[in-house]
Amino acid sequence: MAQNNDGTKKLKICLIHPGVRSYRVKLFDDLFHKYDITYILTAGKRMNQYRKEWEEPIKKWKIKIIEDVPMVGYQRFSPGIFKELKKYDLIIASDSTSFPTHAAFLWGKLVLKKKLILWNELWTYPKIFTARLIKPFISIMTQKADACIAAGTKARNLYKELGADPHRITIAPNCAVEFDDNYKNDKHVEDLRERFGLKGKKVFLYVGRILPYKGLDNLIKAFSIIEKKFPQAFLLVGGPSVGRFEDECKQLAKKLGVKNIKFIGPIPHENVANYYLLCDMFVLPTRFLWNSVVPSEAWGLTINEVMSLGRPVITTTAVAAGYDMIHQGKNGYIVKEGNVKALSKVMGDFLSDKKKAKQMGAEAKKTVKDEFNYDKMAEGFHEAIRIATRLKDD
Repeated sequence: MAQNNDGTKKLKICLIHPGVRSYRVKLFDDLFHKYDITYILTAGKRMNQYRKEWEEPIKKWKIKIIEDVPMVGYQRFSPGIFKELKKYDLIIASDSTSFPTHAAFLWGKLVLKKKLILWNELWTYPKIFTARLIKPFISIMTQKADACIAAGTKARNLYKELGADPHRITIAPNCAVEFDDNYKNDKHVEDLRERFGLKGKKVFLYVGRILPYKGLDNLIKAFSIIEKKFPQAFLLVGGPSVGRFEDECKQLAKKLGVKNIKFIGPIPHENVANYYLLCDMFVLPTRFLWNSVVPSEAWGLTINEVMSLGRPVITTTAVAAGYDMIHQGKNGYIVKEGNVKALSKVMGDFLSDKKKAKQMGAEAKKTVKDEFNYDKMAEGFHEAIRIATRLKDD
């Protein structure tokens, strides 16, 4: 491959990540065309989940798959990482709490003297014992990293709290695959509307795993208030059940006498755009769970997806994406997590203004197009590499 004027093609770079997902392909392909980069996938083949149209570009990449094995708790151990790190000048490691990143720091940075860039969505540090135990180590690693890439402003703030030099932090705004007009199928949307009996209804949509920290129970409580004032309101719930929480939510809806609600189960990703288009407002009602390994929403990529189709969003202060993507009252709302009254109020405000849906939807689509695109995400990586290697701009 031809060299860049700034010499970055001469660098041998590796990016350590669990696997290739559809929402990372555009970023990884951009980096592949600009640098001599190898993708070290530490979760073996089990986390390579992408749509078939990405198979051809991915075949061109340099990929090293390392199988991992279970370790203590939720962590997994990837022993092959140590041998692999010797081959590179610069290491980009994702997720500061993972074993591969710790290995990249201890072995790659401290022993082999490689350049190290950290890449994180992490913005609320877990309060569980094991997380508190390793926090001093995380701080040292963050301070000694040559650069840090944050998924958003909240992740940047955590880097600062951990002692990172602010001048060595860049933001690569988190992106999802944008849905455009190619995904629009009015017939499919109308078929869904007929199937679920939604003619004349104003639809609030939840799509995601049904887990306690996602806050679906709070959404049901808020909707029970709304339904009494707005009989045309309807709540559609899609997503895989995890444990008993879905049953608890169904029982809650029954107890509260909610009528206009339907649980539709998992939605295949190739069909999810039709469900986004079906709704008038998308809701991600996540709460903080501080005694959990996952205390909040690391980002909330469903927000990117649904906004790219011109649908406004209600989310909470426990969702990182909300702080960067939601312009209050213009393209959506952000409310205090766990506050059912506040959630029901903004749902009611939205339904009370017939013009609001179209205006907010247009603003939502513009936000994604202008601020949360893959060019901006890639530039965050390019800037971090320039900082880490002390190279000037092209």
